[in-house]
Amino acid sequence: MPAGESKLSEIRPRGYFLPYCVLLLGLLITAFSTFYIWRTARTQDLIRFGTTTQELTTYVRGRPRLYIEVLRAGTGLFAISPTTSASQFHNFVERLELKEQYPGAQGIGYIARVKRQQKDSFISETRTRNHSDFKIWPEQDRAEYNPVVYFEPLDNRQHQLIGYDMGSEPTRLAAMETARDTGLPAATARVLLDNDGENPADVGFLIYAPVYENDRTPTTDQERRDALAGFVFSRFRAADFMKAILAIKNTTDIDISLHDGQEPTTENLIYDTATAAAPINNSAYRPYRSQSNVEIAGRTWTLVFTSRPEFAAAKGSSLVYIVVGGLLLSLLLFGLTQAPVKARAATERTASELQISESKVRKTLSDRERAEEALRESEERYRELIENANDIVFTLDLDGNVTSRPVRMPPHAK
Repeated sequence: MPAGESKLSEIRPRGYFLPYCVLLLGLLITAFSTFYIWRTARTQDLIRFGTTTQELTTYVRGRPRLYIEVLRAGTGLFAISPTTSASQFHNFVERLELKEQYPGAQGIGYIARVKRQQKDSFISETRTRNHSDFKIWPEQDRAEYNPVVYFEPLDNRQHQLIGYDMGSEPTRLAAMETARDTGLPAATARVLLDNDGENPADVGFLIYAPVYENDRTPTTDQERRDALAGFVFSRFRAADFMKAILAIKNTTDIDISLHDGQEPTTENLIYDTATAAAPINNSAYRPYRSQSNVEIAGRTWTLVFTSRPEFAAAKGSSLVYIVVGGLLLSLLLFGLTQAPVKARAATERTASELQISESKVRKTLSDRERAEEALRESEERYRELIENANDIVFTLDLDGNVTSRPVRMPPHAK
């Protein structure tokens, strides 16, 4: 490659690196903006997630307390009037307006304490006063029975509970014994409720409040066991219970699972909105998760909150728009700044080519002038040689013919 062309190819126009600096600056601004917005959005999401989970925890903790107060009112009714009839109990529940004011429970009822020796007389008396076909079921030989005498449903389902011996099932019996010995309302662990003949049994829980004879307030465990007359109870279907809570705080982008116990496991799961709702992709990104414990009538529940993929989906799409927009803007600025630089480079290249061409022409002219000067000097020396020579000088061709002779002969040759 000629030296001139080599030098020409090495020429860098002024501002050559400006477009690349603009591109780099744009990419850095885009990266910083994306990170800042992502961090800000994540902080806002964490705050929103934490606030929502705290509100839901408060509602889950508070809803059973409302029913516990209703149960306490019911215990007062039976403590004062042990012979309360079915119609009186119906009117009592109806005036409380539980279905409208405190949705979420399946119903409220009364359980009597019946000793073995009192069983036949109790059945006969109950058939006479309330239910003509009353019986205690399932048939078991036990020292003490706990049949449901009254039950006022708060939903539209048919519940076959009258006469059911709650003490025949260990989980229910354990809660009743706790309520009896402490004198406080007690909740059961996770239980399966009766089905309606069409659907399988539902998962739920019950809360029992003890009723003592003659409105007594026993102070010891033995006194409470001796004075126990029965229980006022409320039954909850987990799905209805959570539906009532979610009606207060609607959260479509957070899943809630309710567990009986201090640790969440599949075995103690009471309800999970993730399985109750439409199927979702469990392998999808679910960035936020927290859990909290609440005390419900002597039992510990664990609430697990998990964000759904759509919880931050809107902000994720915004970040995509920011990144794409920043890249396009950076490339646009790069193109706008590179165009004049290319034009300047072309101009400078053309000027350099003209300079190189001019120097070549000047060099050619200079070489020609030197050649002409050398020719003139050669002719002058030749002429001087001929004119001053003492001999005859001529030239011959190869055939011996004279081809030239001096223009002026020396004096002695004339």
